This record gives sequence, C-alpha cells and structure tokens, in this order.
Amino acid sequence: MHFYPEGAREAFGDDWEKKLESHLVHYRVMSFYNAITIMLAMMSEIEIHFKYGLNERCRYLWTFVAEHSDITKDFWKTRYEAALPE
Repeated sequence: MHFYPEGAREAFGDDWEKKLESHLVHYRVMSFYNAITIMLAMMSEIEIHFKYGLNERCRYLWTFVAEHSDITKDFWKTRYEAALPE
C-alpha cells in the first residue's frame, strides 16, 4: 500500500494522501519502538546471564520505554520485570 497509490486510494478513500502520510508516521514510530524493545531484550538477556551489575539501568530503560509502547510493556511484564531483580 505504501508504494501503490491505487491500493492506498482504495484503503483510505479520497483523502488518501494525508491518511497515508499519517499511517506512515505511525508505522515508523511503531518500528522504532519495536527495534528499541528488541535491543532492550538482548541487553537484558546478557545482563541476566552474565550478571554485570546493570540491573538498575536495565529496569530504568524498560520502565521508561514501556510508558510509551504497549509491546514494550508486554515484554517487561511478561519476562523482564521478574527476571531483573531490583
């Protein structure tokens, strides 16, 4: 849809250009949060395994980013809230 104007017109209607731009902004933001979540997950798994003493920093980053992203909040609640001791 991003590269096919006829498909965007069908999906968004007559005002498809503005709606497509809004959709692309949302897509970019969600992609950014997904990338940050994956990076935090890798960093946390390394901390859990090797115990470098960075639990507080990891917990801070998780809680900070989780305020803005549902997927990050789900990862935090499901795995890392209990796995990263205070």
